[in-house]
Amino acid sequence: MTKQLRIRDVLLLSLGISVGVLTTSFLPTLALSDTTPSFGSISAITPFRNSGRGRSSHRHKKKPSSSALSASNPNSKFIVEDSYGTDELSNSEYAVPANNRRLQVIQAGGIAKEGIGSSMGFILYGANIAGMLDADFLVTQTAQMFDYRVSDIVNRGIELRSGGRTCDILEILLSDPSNGSFKERQDRAMLLLDDLYERSRRIARKGKHSPEGIFTEYSLREIERCDTIIINDYRPVSTHHTPYTTRWWNNVISQYSGPPHGNDIAIHYRWGDVSNKGQGTPKWHTDMSKVIPLVDIIREENPTAQLRIFMKKSKNNETREQLEELLLPLVLREGDEIMECATDVEELSILSKAKYLFINSGSFSEQAAATKRASIVVENGGGVFWPLKRMGLEYFFDYNKVDLVEFRKVVKRTLKWAPEYH
Repeated sequence: MTKQLRIRDVLLLSLGISVGVLTTSFLPTLALSDTTPSFGSISAITPFRNSGRGRSSHRHKKKPSSSALSASNPNSKFIVEDSYGTDELSNSEYAVPANNRRLQVIQAGGIAKEGIGSSMGFILYGANIAGMLDADFLVTQTAQMFDYRVSDIVNRGIELRSGGRTCDILEILLSDPSNGSFKERQDRAMLLLDDLYERSRRIARKGKHSPEGIFTEYSLREIERCDTIIINDYRPVSTHHTPYTTRWWNNVISQYSGPPHGNDIAIHYRWGDVSNKGQGTPKWHTDMSKVIPLVDIIREENPTAQLRIFMKKSKNNETREQLEELLLPLVLREGDEIMECATDVEELSILSKAKYLFINSGSFSEQAAATKRASIVVENGGGVFWPLKRMGLEYFFDYNKVDLVEFRKVVKRTLKWAPEYH
């Protein structure tokens, strides 16, 4: 049995009101199963849980020297003039929630109907804010795509808690909600939200670990009153990974496969869903003639490394021999494998734990590299280089420009690395 909890349910539960059947059909839903979902051949494992620093970590007695907006880049297009005074607040001290539970952030809407790779871009801004607040993170139910819902995948292992105070991110940001017409307040709130996304992403990439400088004193005081924060932004907003989202993503995707192989060369060769066009598209094309020299170097320096090609059959249901023909001029050796996993999420999980990872520039491949577990990542030059480069991958190569001598040095340097997050 699946529990469908609507955002209105969360709000009513927080007020202690008994919730019956709701008939409002347009509200987003958050699907959480009574039992751990099964994905193909994947067995259930114990979900990761953040230990948390306690609610007291969100209290900030010291007033910032200036407002968060004025502290950000003055040239930013998101900057908006607003008042952040705290004199009008009725309480001189921070409000203490009735319980000491972990804060939870729920992203409601704004996630396009896409597969898991593309959907991640629309989820990361919420995950980044949750990470900066040291909060649990969930998303409301997403549309079904490729026989799965992304919300079921990313929410696994996190419980939706009821009770306490539920807050709206826009009300937290808008310190003067009564000033101006409804349309003016709405427009101002959305500008503040855009600015929050940009500043939180920029500061997270600098390694800062405090919400100060991201939120104003007014907003921090409001956050202290909350047990649940709803990010109710229905606009699709796409962004890339930060250190916070990388850690969150590792915890999510690692649940869907067993321990890392430890010494594998994983190549994501996209075929099944793009067989009629994909290998003619630079974004998805994998030129095996450029992969071969790099695989040969890895095998020379690490003879026990096992080659694993991840590719799905098309609707033509190709035989093993036909798949091998597609990979030419790469010739598989004894012990090499062509992997076709039971589910997309299992495949992505195994790819994300590879020691040597070869990817295309599709968003699915990008998310495999985004865990930062691989010792070496090689991409096809199709457009994913800079988003991943900004993540700080230590050994990251475009196979069109790689120096083979330097590549060999890196392989030697990483022989003792295990494919764990570093």
